[in-house]
Amino acid sequence: MTDKTPFKKEYTSDVVEVIETVYGIGFLSQGGEEAAQRMLTGLDLKHKRLLDIGCGVGAPTLAVAKLEPTLQVTGVDVDADLITIAKRHALEQGFADRSEWLVSEPEGQLPFEDQQFDIVYGKESWLHVADKSSFFKECARVLKPGGLLVTLDWMHRSIDYTPQMQSFAQADGLTFHFCTLQQYQNALGQVGFKIQRCVDNSSYHLKYAQDDVAFLTGTAKATLIQKLGVATYQAYLNSWQLQVKIFESGEMQTYLIHAQKPTV
Repeated sequence: MTDKTPFKKEYTSDVVEVIETVYGIGFLSQGGEEAAQRMLTGLDLKHKRLLDIGCGVGAPTLAVAKLEPTLQVTGVDVDADLITIAKRHALEQGFADRSEWLVSEPEGQLPFEDQQFDIVYGKESWLHVADKSSFFKECARVLKPGGLLVTLDWMHRSIDYTPQMQSFAQADGLTFHFCTLQQYQNALGQVGFKIQRCVDNSSYHLKYAQDDVAFLTGTAKATLIQKLGVATYQAYLNSWQLQVKIFESGEMQTYLIHAQKPTV
């Protein structure tokens, strides 16, 4: 892997609280359990091991675990505070016996031996990874031959950003490394993955973003202003409103990808 960027905490307690207010407790991405589970539709999960890279506070990982009682899940994240919360959620929901939670640098070597997992999973988290080719190489290392990489990620329509897109990328203080679909697929292909499925999910995310803005300007408005103050609330609302615009314009897109590691 390339030299890793020093960890900078971006998902602070305030950021997590706001996102969970909108997306639901334990979720740092859109769509709730249904969206997390839909990524694995049609796959045989019996007696499999799944690794969620960038698991955050764990709700998508646990949503996946609910699909199959013999599925073992492991969540890793760069932020130790988020992992602590994920462990608590797993214990509270009765998944402590078939889940594991570890702190790991996404830009470094994963803390696992070769060929340990049947599925590597990432829901809207790898958009924070700068060197995707090196990252996917590490994903391939920990996958068994024939194993599957399953990702739902945000991608930019073109290499260049419009001013509107630039504003969105800077709105939350989070670091994004968006690439085009072609760049994403090329990075997977460079390390030997074969694309099995590639589905445009952008319409889901436009609807999610529109619903989020309605929630922020309606039900959640008074609560968030009380917690955050008017200026901070308005800054978060601006971010979600920009999100609607970039999905409406087609500048931002989301894709569900299944990619298989070769059997030999």
